[in-house]
Amino acid sequence: MLLLLAGRPPKAHAVRVNITLDKNLLAGIDEAAAEAGTTRSGFLAEAARRVMNR
Repeated sequence: MLLLLAGRPPKAHAVRVNITLDKNLLAGIDEAAAEAGTTRSGFLAEAARRVMNR
């Protein structure tokens, strides 16, 4: 019997990035991340995953 499962690739190691955002947008992201009990990086990563449907 052969079973093939398709899914997401495993998480890779974290990579530091440098991006530019509007100051007010960044403040909103930080506020939303704090309310969600997560970090800025975690919040942005989750938002990207949702947009990409992963």
